Amino acid sequence: MKKPLQLLTGLIAVAALALACVELAKLMDIGTCASGGPYVSAKECPDGTGTRILLLTASLFVYVIAILASGQGLFFYGLLFVALSAIFIRGGITDGDLAAVGYGVGGLFAVMGLVPMVLAIRGWFSDDESTARARAAGIASFTRLAQQGVMAPAPAPAVFAGPVSAAPRPADNLARLQQLGDLHQRGILTDAEFAAEKAKILSGG
Repeated sequence: MKKPLQLLTGLIAVAALALACVELAKLMDIGTCASGGPYVSAKECPDGTGTRILLLTASLFVYVIAILASGQGLFFYGLLFVALSAIFIRGGITDGDLAAVGYGVGGLFAVMGLVPMVLAIRGWFSDDESTARARAAGIASFTRLAQQGVMAPAPAPAVFAGPVSAAPRPADNLARLQQLGDLHQRGILTDAEFAAEKAKILSGG
Protein backbone atom coordinates (compact mmCIF):
# COMPACT_ATOMS: atom_id res chain seq x y z
CA MET A 1 0.00 0.00 0.00
CA LYS A 2 1.26 3.46 -0.84
CA LYS A 3 2.23 5.74 2.04
CA PRO A 4 -0.50 8.39 1.47
CA LEU A 5 -3.18 5.70 1.68
CA GLN A 6 -1.51 4.22 4.76
CA LEU A 7 -1.50 7.66 6.37
CA LEU A 8 -5.19 8.18 5.55
CA THR A 9 -6.27 4.83 6.98
CA GLY A 10 -4.10 5.50 10.04
CA LEU A 11 -5.82 8.82 10.64
CA ILE A 12 -9.23 7.19 10.25
CA ALA A 13 -8.22 4.55 12.79
CA VAL A 14 -7.09 7.18 15.29
CA ALA A 15 -10.31 9.18 14.84
CA ALA A 16 -12.46 6.07 15.27
CA LEU A 17 -10.54 5.05 18.39
CA ALA A 18 -10.91 8.54 19.86
CA LEU A 19 -14.67 8.44 19.33
CA ALA A 20 -14.87 4.96 20.86
CA CYS A 21 -12.90 6.11 23.92
CA VAL A 22 -15.16 9.14 24.44
CA GLU A 23 -18.32 7.05 24.22
CA LEU A 24 -16.94 4.28 26.44
CA ALA A 25 -15.90 6.80 29.09
CA LYS A 26 -19.38 8.36 29.09
CA LEU A 27 -21.03 4.94 29.34
CA MET A 28 -18.78 4.09 32.28
CA ASP A 29 -19.86 7.33 33.95
CA ILE A 30 -23.50 6.37 33.45
CA GLY A 31 -22.91 2.96 34.98
CA THR A 32 -25.54 0.25 35.26
CA CYS A 33 -29.00 1.38 34.17
CA ALA A 34 -32.09 0.13 32.45
CA SER A 35 -34.94 1.68 30.52
CA GLY A 36 -38.21 0.36 29.21
CA GLY A 37 -39.68 -3.07 29.68
CA PRO A 38 -42.22 -4.25 32.26
CA TYR A 39 -39.86 -3.79 35.23
CA VAL A 40 -39.08 -0.66 37.18
CA SER A 41 -35.36 0.06 37.26
CA ALA A 42 -33.61 1.63 40.21
CA LYS A 43 -31.70 3.80 37.75
CA GLU A 44 -33.14 4.88 34.46
CA CYS A 45 -30.74 5.31 31.55
CA PRO A 46 -30.39 8.93 30.48
CA ASP A 47 -31.50 9.98 27.04
CA GLY A 48 -29.04 9.11 24.30
CA THR A 49 -27.58 6.03 26.02
CA GLY A 50 -28.65 3.76 23.17
CA THR A 51 -27.09 6.13 20.67
CA ARG A 52 -23.82 6.06 22.60
CA ILE A 53 -23.78 2.28 22.50
CA LEU A 54 -24.35 2.32 18.75
CA LEU A 55 -21.58 4.90 18.25
CA LEU A 56 -19.19 2.82 20.36
CA THR A 57 -19.94 -0.32 18.36
CA ALA A 58 -19.67 1.44 14.99
CA SER A 59 -16.43 3.24 15.88
CA LEU A 60 -14.79 0.00 16.99
CA PHE A 61 -15.89 -1.65 13.75
CA VAL A 62 -14.39 1.21 11.70
CA TYR A 63 -11.21 1.01 13.79
CA VAL A 64 -10.73 -2.68 13.01
CA ILE A 65 -11.31 -2.15 9.28
CA ALA A 66 -8.92 0.83 9.22
CA ILE A 67 -6.07 -0.95 10.98
CA LEU A 68 -6.39 -3.92 8.65
CA ALA A 69 -6.19 -1.56 5.67
CA SER A 70 -3.27 0.40 7.12
CA GLY A 71 -0.92 -2.58 7.31
CA GLN A 72 0.14 -1.47 10.82
CA GLY A 73 -1.91 -3.91 12.82
CA LEU A 74 0.70 -4.45 15.54
CA PHE A 75 0.96 -0.74 16.36
CA PHE A 76 -2.79 -0.08 16.37
CA TYR A 77 -3.43 -3.26 18.37
CA GLY A 78 -1.16 -1.85 21.05
CA LEU A 79 -2.73 1.61 20.76
CA LEU A 80 -6.17 0.12 21.43
CA PHE A 81 -5.06 -1.41 24.72
CA VAL A 82 -3.19 1.75 25.76
CA ALA A 83 -6.39 3.75 25.20
CA LEU A 84 -8.44 1.21 27.16
CA SER A 85 -5.85 1.39 29.92
CA ALA A 86 -6.27 5.16 30.16
CA ILE A 87 -10.06 4.82 30.34
CA PHE A 88 -9.99 2.24 33.13
CA ILE A 89 -7.43 4.22 35.14
CA ARG A 90 -9.63 7.31 34.71
CA GLY A 91 -12.58 5.30 36.00
CA GLY A 92 -10.58 4.27 39.03
CA ILE A 93 -9.73 7.89 39.74
CA THR A 94 -13.25 9.28 39.33
CA ASP A 95 -15.06 6.43 41.10
CA GLY A 96 -13.56 5.27 44.39
CA ASP A 97 -15.62 2.06 44.34
CA LEU A 98 -13.94 1.03 41.09
CA ALA A 99 -10.41 2.09 42.06
CA ALA A 100 -9.02 -1.44 42.48
CA VAL A 101 -10.58 -2.70 39.26
CA GLY A 102 -9.68 0.44 37.33
CA TYR A 103 -6.02 0.45 38.35
CA GLY A 104 -5.63 -3.32 38.02
CA VAL A 105 -7.23 -3.68 34.61
CA GLY A 106 -5.69 -0.40 33.44
CA GLY A 107 -2.19 -1.53 34.41
CA LEU A 108 -2.64 -4.88 32.68
CA PHE A 109 -3.94 -3.23 29.51
CA ALA A 110 -1.02 -0.77 29.58
CA VAL A 111 1.49 -3.63 29.46
CA MET A 112 -0.51 -5.43 26.77
CA GLY A 113 -0.51 -2.27 24.66
CA LEU A 114 2.95 -0.82 25.19
CA VAL A 115 4.85 -4.00 24.29
CA PRO A 116 3.45 -4.37 20.73
CA MET A 117 3.64 -0.60 20.20
CA VAL A 118 7.35 -0.55 21.09
CA LEU A 119 7.99 -3.53 18.81
CA ALA A 120 6.15 -1.83 15.95
CA ILE A 121 8.01 1.46 16.41
CA ARG A 122 11.35 -0.35 16.51
CA GLY A 123 10.40 -2.02 13.25
CA TRP A 124 9.81 1.38 11.63
CA PHE A 125 13.38 2.44 12.33
CA SER A 126 14.99 -0.93 11.73
CA ASP A 127 17.74 -1.05 9.13
CA ASP A 128 17.26 -4.74 8.36
CA GLU A 129 16.14 -3.95 4.82
CA SER A 130 19.07 -1.62 4.12
CA THR A 131 21.49 -4.12 5.64
CA ALA A 132 20.12 -6.86 3.40
CA ARG A 133 20.49 -4.62 0.34
CA ALA A 134 24.07 -3.73 1.30
CA ARG A 135 24.96 -7.37 1.81
CA ALA A 136 23.43 -8.35 -1.53
CA ALA A 137 25.45 -5.59 -3.23
CA GLY A 138 28.56 -6.76 -1.42
CA ILE A 139 28.07 -10.34 -2.56
CA ALA A 140 27.69 -9.12 -6.15
CA SER A 141 30.88 -7.07 -5.77
CA PHE A 142 32.68 -10.07 -4.32
CA THR A 143 31.60 -12.17 -7.28
CA ARG A 144 32.83 -9.59 -9.78
CA LEU A 145 36.20 -9.35 -8.03
CA ALA A 146 36.56 -13.10 -8.10
CA GLN A 147 35.78 -13.17 -11.80
CA GLN A 148 38.38 -10.45 -12.43
CA GLY A 149 41.03 -12.41 -10.57
CA VAL A 150 41.44 -10.02 -7.66
CA MET A 151 40.21 -12.74 -5.33
CA ALA A 152 40.44 -16.07 -7.10
CA PRO A 153 37.88 -18.71 -6.17
CA ALA A 154 39.02 -22.04 -4.78
CA PRO A 155 40.55 -24.20 -7.53
CA ALA A 156 38.78 -27.37 -8.56
CA PRO A 157 40.50 -30.58 -7.44
CA ALA A 158 42.90 -31.92 -10.05
CA VAL A 159 41.93 -35.21 -11.69
CA PHE A 160 45.34 -35.80 -13.25
CA ALA A 161 48.76 -34.37 -12.84
CA GLY A 162 49.44 -31.38 -15.02
CA PRO A 163 52.02 -28.66 -15.29
CA VAL A 164 52.53 -26.78 -12.06
CA SER A 165 51.55 -23.13 -12.35
CA ALA A 166 53.82 -20.43 -11.08
CA ALA A 167 53.26 -19.33 -7.51
CA PRO A 168 51.45 -16.00 -7.09
CA ARG A 169 53.70 -13.04 -6.57
CA PRO A 170 53.82 -11.57 -3.01
CA ALA A 171 52.58 -8.22 -4.32
CA ASP A 172 49.49 -9.89 -5.79
CA ASN A 173 48.81 -11.71 -2.53
CA LEU A 174 49.14 -8.46 -0.56
CA ALA A 175 46.64 -6.68 -2.80
CA ARG A 176 44.21 -9.55 -2.49
CA LEU A 177 44.55 -9.59 1.32
CA GLN A 178 43.96 -5.84 1.50
CA GLN A 179 40.85 -6.14 -0.65
CA LEU A 180 39.63 -9.06 1.44
CA GLY A 181 40.19 -7.14 4.68
CA ASP A 182 38.29 -4.16 3.35
CA LEU A 183 35.27 -6.31 2.44
CA HIS A 184 35.35 -7.93 5.88
CA GLN A 185 35.59 -4.60 7.68
CA ARG A 186 32.59 -3.25 5.75
CA GLY A 187 30.54 -6.27 6.84
CA ILE A 188 30.18 -7.69 3.36
CA LEU A 189 32.08 -10.87 4.30
CA THR A 190 31.33 -12.80 7.47
CA ASP A 191 34.12 -13.92 9.78
CA ALA A 192 33.93 -17.44 8.35
CA GLU A 193 34.08 -16.23 4.74
CA PHE A 194 36.97 -13.92 5.54
CA ALA A 195 38.95 -16.69 7.27
CA ALA A 196 38.36 -19.13 4.42
CA GLU A 197 39.45 -16.68 1.69
CA LYS A 198 42.46 -15.56 3.72
CA ALA A 199 43.58 -19.16 4.17
CA LYS A 200 43.30 -19.74 0.40
CA ILE A 201 45.47 -16.72 -0.34
CA LEU A 202 48.14 -17.57 2.24
CA SER A 203 48.27 -21.15 1.00
CA GLY A 204 48.85 -19.92 -2.54
CA GLY A 205 45.36 -20.71 -3.77
